[in-house]
Amino acid sequence: MTGAVYVAALIAFLLYRPTAIAVISPARPLVVTLLPLAPPSVTAREREPLSRAMPQKKAQSQPVAKASASPPMVRSLPAPVSPAAAPTVFLPAPPIADTPLAPPPSLAQARAEPPIFREAAENGKDSWEGRVLARLQRFKRYPSTARGRREQGVVMICFRLDRQGRALSSSIARSSGSAILDAEALATLARADPLPPIPANRPDEIELVVPIEFTLHSR
Repeated sequence: MTGAVYVAALIAFLLYRPTAIAVISPARPLVVTLLPLAPPSVTAREREPLSRAMPQKKAQSQPVAKASASPPMVRSLPAPVSPAAAPTVFLPAPPIADTPLAPPPSLAQARAEPPIFREAAENGKDSWEGRVLARLQRFKRYPSTARGRREQGVVMICFRLDRQGRALSSSIARSSGSAILDAEALATLARADPLPPIPANRPDEIELVVPIEFTLHSR
């Protein structure tokens, strides 16, 4: 009886108890700040296998050099040899072979080279070439200086003539070896100018190579 009354009183209290009204305030914005992740901490258990895997090297004991009782031996180095003390070697010069000098061309070869001399010999003194050689021979002089030195030789002079036989140009085609005789050969051409006129059946200008011979037995 008493228990039933207690239960009924408890139910009546719960039904007629004033209900609390919950007031919900507007939610504030949620601010989230992201921080860098910290490296995972290594525990003592995780470090233990690593230390076991890498055995520590035992410090090798280096032998301690024993101090020698006797002082070290000092060897004296030989004095450097100066370059001036080196012996001088003179090498002999290679022997020079005696090369014979070519003999000077003979007068017969000199006479055979110029074409005008061959034509004069073939055609005779009455040909135009023969008359040119005869005029040059008439005005030739043997220099006294060259005669005193007994210089002789053949000078080949080259000159160009016009239709009237006047010398347009002249030069030494081959030297005799004597400057005096070479100059006298050109002087002979200058004294003999003009030479016989060129024949009508020849070109208006002709270039000739003529030998001027200087020998001691010639006049």
